[in-house]
Amino acid sequence: FFEGFYRVTDNPDAHEQHIDIFTNDAKIIIGWYLKFRLGMMVQVASRSHDPKQIFAFSEGSDDLMAYGTVGFEFNDGRKETADSEAHCHFTKADGHLNMVCYQVYL
Repeated sequence: FFEGFYRVTDNPDAHEQHIDIFTNDAKIIIGWYLKFRLGMMVQVASRSHDPKQIFAFSEGSDDLMAYGTVGFEFNDGRKETADSEAHCHFTKADGHLNMVCYQVYL
């Protein structure tokens, strides 16, 4: 799941695919989030997530934590790397995993 999630997340043209990862009642405001994502990507030439650890809260849990780094190359040529952590809560619908909650800590 996370390989595909980060591939879509890092693609500056995959806004609709990114939104489709979440459930319709996800704990983010989809309209606002899409505008945020579009605005953020205007300044970024490329972005790359590098997950280091992904672990569940307990066996069979629908909650995961992801830890890693995210690298940015900005349109002005600057490059930066930041630690990235995320709490994710999932549900399965129509045979696919979807996020119900996604909270990022940068």
